[in-house]
Amino acid sequence: MKRRKLLTLTGLGTTVFGLVSTSRSVALSTSLPTTQLALAKNERMRLLTEFRIDADHYQFFVYDSGTDPCPESFYSEPDDNRSDLGSYGQGYITNGKTICFGTAAHLNNHWMEVYSSAQRPEFGQAEKVIALPLVIDSGNIGITSLLDLNEPMKKVAVNSGIWTVYLLAFNLGSDPEGDSEVPSDEQLRADWKAERYKMVLVPGFQTPIGVLHGAGAKKA
Repeated sequence: MKRRKLLTLTGLGTTVFGLVSTSRSVALSTSLPTTQLALAKNERMRLLTEFRIDADHYQFFVYDSGTDPCPESFYSEPDDNRSDLGSYGQGYITNGKTICFGTAAHLNNHWMEVYSSAQRPEFGQAEKVIALPLVIDSGNIGITSLLDLNEPMKKVAVNSGIWTVYLLAFNLGSDPEGDSEVPSDEQLRADWKAERYKMVLVPGFQTPIGVLHGAGAKKA
């Protein structure tokens, strides 16, 4: 399989139609431990898990754990004639069951926080925000990198249905603790100047989707 460096997140040039057709109200739970998290209508974000993600080859995957996290079409089809949505120039590719997000920092070490929410999150100090729908049939959302395709780095158990994944990116292109030393998990978690991500899972097909904030966002 060809492995190709993704470019920095630069925007969505295509409006997504036909990827999903309905939205569903569902409850969310974490996988370890299995704790039911019923979402009230206006519940604030709830932290589900946080971890270090080694985004080798400048990319990581968010996907239905019952499907291939890294379809060959993501790499074999040219950007100007692909069946999947997005492109390398736009910073992500998705087929509705898996999303490949691009990163920017050279060392590929990032801190990831994963939240649940009943509604779209506030963007705060995020440099870029992307929202994309994800269809989940297996009951688990997996998050992983190219080097860990056989077993996801993390799983979040959810009810089957359509979810909207909000990815908030901070400090794009900034490496933690300089360019030579690989930081510990504790250092990476505490380094608010390094490139890091906040992922928010919202039940249903939320609109708008695409690049909502930052470079490449469509003007109202």
